[in-house]
Amino acid sequence: MACSIPHTIDEIQALVQKLIDEDIVRQKMVMELAVQFNNACTAKDDLRKAYEKCNDILQESQMRRLRTEQEKEYQLVNNLLGEITRYMLQKLDHAEEETRVRSLPFDEPLRSFSLKTLHMSSESDTRISNISEAAREEVLASIHEREELIKNYRAI
Repeated sequence: MACSIPHTIDEIQALVQKLIDEDIVRQKMVMELAVQFNNACTAKDDLRKAYEKCNDILQESQMRRLRTEQEKEYQLVNNLLGEITRYMLQKLDHAEEETRVRSLPFDEPLRSFSLKTLHMSSESDTRISNISEAAREEVLASIHEREELIKNYRAI
């Protein structure tokens, strides 16, 4: 099928050249968009990697802080255990002393005063031991919670 309007070869070549030039411009635009898309993807990947690195650093920092706190809590538990032991030994000493005082004659003037003092000291030691034991249990529970938190951070 021929074109009904007569064209000269020069006109056809000019039209073809114009279409080629427009196509080249479109191809350059498509290539430019592809480069921009590639740059955007690279930038996005770089940001994601930087975020992951930053997130890893934050997690490591958080885990270090948790471990440090956990070590302090272990020291606290050991100190509390030492105090409980000390009070229990005092309580034993007081029990032995009470036995010696009870063996004194009834007419000894310091007997009742010594017994009362020993009894009050023993009660005080018992209260302190109970409080220390409760504090120790609370710290141990806190340590357990912190261990769970550290496990969760490791899982992430």
